[in-house]
Amino acid sequence: MGTVRFLVRAIITVAILIGCLYLVDIDKLGSALTMAEPRYLFITFLITVLGTIIVPALLTWNALHVERLTLSLGRLVMINFAMRFYTLVLPRPVSLAMRWVRYKKGGTGYDALALMVFERVVQILVYSFSATLLLGLSMQSLPDYGTYVWVATASIFLVALLGIAPFFWPLANRLLVWLVARSQAIMPQFMYRGLVKLLDAVAVFHKLTPMRIFFAVTCSLAGYGLLIGASWVLMQTMNFSIPLLALAWIRSTVFLMVQIPLTVGGIGIREAGFIGLLGMYGVSEHDALAFSLLFLFIHIIIGLIGVGYDGLRWLFNEFEEVTSE
Repeated sequence: MGTVRFLVRAIITVAILIGCLYLVDIDKLGSALTMAEPRYLFITFLITVLGTIIVPALLTWNALHVERLTLSLGRLVMINFAMRFYTLVLPRPVSLAMRWVRYKKGGTGYDALALMVFERVVQILVYSFSATLLLGLSMQSLPDYGTYVWVATASIFLVALLGIAPFFWPLANRLLVWLVARSQAIMPQFMYRGLVKLLDAVAVFHKLTPMRIFFAVTCSLAGYGLLIGASWVLMQTMNFSIPLLALAWIRSTVFLMVQIPLTVGGIGIREAGFIGLLGMYGVSEHDALAFSLLFLFIHIIIGLIGVGYDGLRWLFNEFEEVTSE
């Protein structure tokens, strides 16, 4: 069944990409891609590494001060590097399972799962809030369908707010525990026991001090700011320019769109999202697609660094085992 779902997503990915290519002039797309100066690409790469690899690792490391998992900051950084590649090329359940296995080495499986949920919900919360706020400020200059985009981002924010509540609000966690207990009779026992252990792992986050919570929020905002900074730097070498406020909410919205498990690694949705949203500001289809493809290229390079490290670590471990025999 998993293979079938992956094939379906691969087909959808290819179909969306073909549709995007159909909208653009290939010659103009090639010119837009070659227009990007290497120095701007390199700066964009560095800022992207900071925003999507280093800062998220700091956020996770900060959360580990609840003392249920033991993972070093350096290990978290390399996990983020490697998972960038696996997320692009593997089905999402497989890439999530790979992250879970790596986190689990520092503690228990339920603690690792709670940490993964915490990471993702905090990230979605920050991006959906920023998209809702900034899009609302830009509403007067947008077409009518901008309202629907705002409603979508606001809805995601409310869902994320509910999702983060059990991690910081004991009453919300106790309510979930009560609901699970009330549902015990209608669910398999293994599922009931698993949910109880997961909620126990979530409750551990209540031990985070106000300073740790402040640090988590700061890291999330810093990661978002770096994402916008990387986008702004890349835009300087493209054949278009839009207000920074617009760029900020567009990047947030595209990030949220990519979370939809419809294509492989979000490829296709990202490109269609940039074409549609940048088009609100008069950006041509070929420029928007080139902008998206350059970011995809940067993420592939980041992922290759991580998978290269994984390969070298595996070879080193194999060499140690051979020499010890």
